Amino acid sequence: MTGDKQALEALEGDLASQRDLSQELVITLGLAGGADAKDTVSRILKQAIKNDLAKKISWRGMNGKISFENLHLKAVVMGCIERILEQEDALKLHFSLVSSAEHCYAARLLNEMYSDKSNSLYMHFLRPVLMEVKTVNKYFQLETGDMLGVFRDLDRLYMSTLRRVVKPSVLRMNNESSQGT
Repeated sequence: MTGDKQALEALEGDLASQRDLSQELVITLGLAGGADAKDTVSRILKQAIKNDLAKKISWRGMNGKISFENLHLKAVVMGCIERILEQEDALKLHFSLVSSAEHCYAARLLNEMYSDKSNSLYMHFLRPVLMEVKTVNKYFQLETGDMLGVFRDLDRLYMSTLRRVVKPSVLRMNNESSQGT
């Protein structure tokens, strides 16, 4: 668990230089579980970062905070979510069997989480978004990259996200008004 800025910087350096460490963290942190998708991500982050340091981090790094969107740790968290999605059916079966056979509270809680269709829908809704963000993030990490290609990928990510959250009629109306000017 990372407790201060220096430890986070050291972890970031290790994640940048050691590919295996990233995979190990995905496996380890992915075991966190949770009552729902939001709780799962929260537990993953709580295992990775102590609360005092978490208060100094925001997504974009506004007001002098550390930018989470630029951390290698973000890719680890996204990898955890992706791994959970890939193994959803097996995890559901496993926790169903364990919760009934061993009367384990944690297994029962995880069984309920994996049996809840809203959690599954939420995670499956996020999956393509995470994949697109990972792709764009990889381009940003390249030292020599095609800036026009990065811009196109960012634009595609932006439009793809808009199509998921904005009503199509609003998008059409906005597109028509921008073409008319």
